[in-house]
Amino acid sequence: MNVMAFKEPGEVTSTGWGIHPEGLYKIIKYCYDNYDVKGGIYIFENGIATDDDNQRIKFISDHLGEIVKAMKDGYNVKGYYHWTLMSNFEWEKGYTVDFGLIKWNIKTQERTIKDSAIYYGKYINGEL
Repeated sequence: MNVMAFKEPGEVTSTGWGIHPEGLYKIIKYCYDNYDVKGGIYIFENGIATDDDNQRIKFISDHLGEIVKAMKDGYNVKGYYHWTLMSNFEWEKGYTVDFGLIKWNIKTQERTIKDSAIYYGKYINGEL
């Protein structure tokens, strides 16, 4: 099986990218099967472009669930870093896509913590 092959997207982000949380488990397994990563791995820049914070919460839940599954199966995942704290400039889309856990108003500089940030905090603190 080619772990890098993608299936047709079901759910998609606001940029049209497919969402495949099971792919995170597959790539963790692939790394362990093909590289010397016995000391553990870190997941960086895993996030979603969406204006729908409920979709972001589901994305976080589904992806962290795959990491928990991998860890239960014996894979040493040492850390996870969600992409990103606040939306930022994206080369292709500028400031038009929302990746952040905190809403940032570029004109007023006001920052608002989203429900997804609260959910993420509760999840990683074992409160869910």
